[in-house]
Amino acid sequence: GEHDSAKVVLNKNTLVDTVWVEDIELGRGYLLISDLYNHGTMWRYEIGGGPIPIGKSLFMDYSGCRSDLWNRCSTETESTTNEKDNSNDNEIYHGSSGVTIQVTKDEETFLTGQLIIVEKGERRIIRLEKDGSRTPLVLNVTTSLCNDNDNETNNSALPPLPSSHRILNPSLVYYTPFGDLLFTDHNDNGCNNNRPPIAGIYRLKEVVNVPSLSFQLSKEAHGWTEDDLQKYWVKHG
Repeated sequence: GEHDSAKVVLNKNTLVDTVWVEDIELGRGYLLISDLYNHGTMWRYEIGGGPIPIGKSLFMDYSGCRSDLWNRCSTETESTTNEKDNSNDNEIYHGSSGVTIQVTKDEETFLTGQLIIVEKGERRIIRLEKDGSRTPLVLNVTTSLCNDNDNETNNSALPPLPSSHRILNPSLVYYTPFGDLLFTDHNDNGCNNNRPPIAGIYRLKEVVNVPSLSFQLSKEAHGWTEDDLQKYWVKHG
């Protein structure tokens, strides 16, 4: 069932990010609030008149987790992922985290464009297209921070690390005036599960040029790897 939003605000403190969106057709803007609890919810707050509800309304359900491929998306479903979820059965935080706006090209305001969402449960960052499809923007990050950490500690007994890995705990996201996407990712267990927590700030250049996915293809993309994403970019870029 649906969880009590008031309870989430007061007891769970899971409203993690906001973004203001201007709706040209409505002639007014509204505030989107990203909720990390369970599979994720995005709330819409607005003031004004006309047929659109005033105050709080549901903007998006399952905003951070839908596939059960990377994490268990709800306390009410069984996990189908091969990676074990360490969360308590009653405390699932796999919803949407950071949100920002990819500004429409040549638009006069920085408040109009397409929504970019950090899907923590899917361990990726996506762009919400006009037809409702979700285009993956970020799946992997490089392990350069981990390699630097290994060099500092001189621990040659640790196994070699891959050149990149799936993002683990993506959180904040920011669209720059230059068209780049900045985002954060952190690993509470360190690089090899025996390190102090490690975090980094990453950049995806010219995110505006990332080709969009069709609605049908975006459903398949939940299971995509970095190789799948790169092949799509090469073919459609």
